[in-house]
Amino acid sequence: MQSVETTVKMTLQKHKGTIVLWMSCPLLVFAIYHLFSDGDFSFLLTAGSIVRGFAFFLLTFRILSQRSARDLSQKTLIAYVKVFFARLVSVLWQQGYLPFDKSGDFVYQGCEIFSLVMALTALYLTTFQFRDNYNGDADNFASFMPKYTGVAVIALPTFILALLVHPHLNNFFVTDAAWAYACYLETFAVVPQLVMMKKNGKGDTVIVEPYTAHWIFSLALARFCHFVFWIFSYHELNSEEADAGFVGGIVGWIVLIFQVLQLVIMMDYIYFYLRSAARGEAMKLPVRLSLV
Repeated sequence: MQSVETTVKMTLQKHKGTIVLWMSCPLLVFAIYHLFSDGDFSFLLTAGSIVRGFAFFLLTFRILSQRSARDLSQKTLIAYVKVFFARLVSVLWQQGYLPFDKSGDFVYQGCEIFSLVMALTALYLTTFQFRDNYNGDADNFASFMPKYTGVAVIALPTFILALLVHPHLNNFFVTDAAWAYACYLETFAVVPQLVMMKKNGKGDTVIVEPYTAHWIFSLALARFCHFVFWIFSYHELNSEEADAGFVGGIVGWIVLIFQVLQLVIMMDYIYFYLRSAARGEAMKLPVRLSLV
């Protein structure tokens, strides 16, 4: 019978790549916090942005190392490209939605640019270089829409909502609506990927490839960082000005609801990811037990 020490050593050896991978992200966050933060609570926005950039770096690394786009959703990638572009429209020239500490001077924006570049690279690789092993038939979460326009099911309603309901921290309609659009669309951007994985399952479960699993969990972790920030700061998004109307007085609550909604959508995924990590097993996701 193996000793506990031997079992631990074997487990660490087996999963050393994953351990090193996950140690690098908090170390990066800590280093940036130490170098560029004044200790302000708003650094959570930067931390979430770092984790999100880390997520898309993982995805791009996965595609290039495996030379495969199998089980990846182009629609999720398209949605995230829109998310990053819209957010950059809001934060590159105005400061209303930036962290208050020094990380808001250029680190936060740099992370968003990096995320956009990684998402565009992953989309390019999936669409062109490795399109032969991309499963377009499974990437169809909205079967009633044309194959290449299905993402409009989430992109168009959230765009309209952003035009109607948005904060006014920049006091400029375009950038305020762009920030709200990024927030609303990001809530549902991962849905095509989750649906696609379920369609690729065999029997009652689907085995999720490790780097894909890390990518999606990292997106949930990034959203959680932002959720923690906004749960204490949502009131700053509300407007007491008369011309803002009723919606302006509750827009902070609406943004907070969208922060929570993405976590709710991913709740079963987060649970099974953490369970598989605790057991040192490949991630298995039930096909039928899901909110999507």
